[in-house]
Amino acid sequence: MGPVWLFWPLLAFIISCSPARFVQTLDKGEHAANLSLGGPLIGFAGATIPIPFVTATYGYGLDSATTLFAAFNLTSALYQNFQIEAGATRRLLKPNRWQPGISLTPSMQLIYHDRQARKLYPILDINLYWNYGKRKHYWYAGLNNWFELSGQRVHGQSQTRHWTLSPQLGHVFNMKRRWEWITEFKVIAPGRSNQQLVVDYKTPLGTHGALGIYMGLSKRF
Repeated sequence: MGPVWLFWPLLAFIISCSPARFVQTLDKGEHAANLSLGGPLIGFAGATIPIPFVTATYGYGLDSATTLFAAFNLTSALYQNFQIEAGATRRLLKPNRWQPGISLTPSMQLIYHDRQARKLYPILDINLYWNYGKRKHYWYAGLNNWFELSGQRVHGQSQTRHWTLSPQLGHVFNMKRRWEWITEFKVIAPGRSNQQLVVDYKTPLGTHGALGIYMGLSKRF
C-alpha cells in the first residue's frame, strides 16, 4: 500500500484537504474550475509545513441559488488512494450590506483503495459570507461537519465519535477575467487528541486538533 494509506486512522484530521466548496453560489449556467493546495500543518525536516494536498474541483450553476460540484484529490491518487467528493451548495439568504449571506453545502466523500479499504463520509458545511468592494470580494466564516457512519475503527475497535466539527475562516478575492484567489484557515477536529499519531501536527491548541492552511485559484466561465 502507498504511504498515504498509512494515514487511514488519521482521517479526522486529513479529510478536510481543501477549502470550502463554493461558499457563494455561481450564476445560473455558469461553470467554474478550481485547483487548491494545502492541508493540516505538520512538523517535517525541522520545519512547519502544510501537507501538500492538491485538489481539482469543478462546479456548475444549476440556478442562481444552487451550485453542483465534484472534486478529486490528485495527491492521494498518486499513491493509489482515490478521494472523490460530490455535492451541492444551496444559498439560503443573500448578503445585504452588513447582513451576511448564508449557504449550506451537503456532500459525500468516497475514499477508496481496494474492496477491503474503502470509506464513505457525509459532510455538511454551513457558512456565513460578507461581500465588499466593486468586484464583490467576500469573507466567510463557517463550520465543516464530517460524519462517521461506521460502527468500528481500524483493528475492530468500537467507533465512539461519529461527528467531527471544524471551524473555518476564509477570503475570496475576485480578480479580472473572472479569476478568483481563495485562502482559508481551518481548525480541524479541535475536540480530538493529536497525540500518539505518526504525524506531528502543529496547532495552537497544543495536544488537540490541527491547523489547516489552504490556497486556491478558480476560473469562472
